[in-house]
Amino acid sequence: MTGAVSELMSAAVAAGEIRDDIAPEDMMRALIGMCYTRQQPGWRDKVIRLVDVFLDGLRLRSGEAK
Repeated sequence: MTGAVSELMSAAVAAGEIRDDIAPEDMMRALIGMCYTRQQPGWRDKVIRLVDVFLDGLRLRSGEAK
């Protein structure tokens, strides 16, 4: 899975959609961590919020090169 995530991330970096300083392993850790919230009440809303925050953190910041 890490290889697939790496390919997807490389394509997104090349397209100027995400930062280039995030390792595929870090992406996998974050995604796996989000899965652990499933055992809590209201988990769907929590996961949606975490995904929003995580994706926002992947985006290039204004002024960063694409």
